[in-house]
Amino acid sequence: MKICPECNCTDVPETSSRCPFCGFRFVQEGMFKDDNISDRGIVLNQEKTGLADGAALNEEEAVSAPLGKKRRKNRLGIYMVMALAGGAIVISSYKSVMRDGNAQNAEEIEERSSEEETIESSFMEETEEEKDERTLLLEQIPYCDQYILPLSDRIYLERADLEGLTAEQLRIARNEIYARHGRIFKDEMLNAYFQGCSWYNGSLTPEEFSDKVFNEYENANKSLIVSYEHELGVNGQ
Repeated sequence: MKICPECNCTDVPETSSRCPFCGFRFVQEGMFKDDNISDRGIVLNQEKTGLADGAALNEEEAVSAPLGKKRRKNRLGIYMVMALAGGAIVISSYKSVMRDGNAQNAEEIEERSSEEETIESSFMEETEEEKDERTLLLEQIPYCDQYILPLSDRIYLERADLEGLTAEQLRIARNEIYARHGRIFKDEMLNAYFQGCSWYNGSLTPEEFSDKVFNEYENANKSLIVSYEHELGVNGQ
């Protein structure tokens, strides 16, 4: 048996680490005897110091725990702010790129539009010049409304000038080139038609007439009409 230094109980078993009567905790087995009471203060101080250290530790843990949570919250908040800032930067950069891209596209579209307008304007100017030239030439031709192709002796005609004409109109247009130079026609229909035109003055029989009177426009336009008639399967005379 050993003596408990707290309650002076003498019935504490040697192997017991605590007093069964007062609960005192022995640091080392068999440490406290009747004649060694002075060590009791050391043990008590050690226990109190341990309790104090434990209490301080618990208090520090209790304080540090909220601080840790606060730090984690603060770090989380910082991370969120950084993430939002990064997202804002990305969005801003994307918008900037889109603005630059849109601006570049707008410039390209504007350049293309400008080029198209220039081409269209040039084409329109050429068309207007051509119209003006034809208009001026038509104004110089007496009774121009009585011709099928009144400009056949003044400009090179194009296929588009012949499109839409009937086979009979093509025949008349081809013979207009002859009639303009006063050729008389054996064909009654042609002779009657041209006799009804105010500009016509038949004076040369077929035997007296020569193709040498045709200018370069008339020769080219006569060949164009003949070619177009063949294309349509018309045997013009």
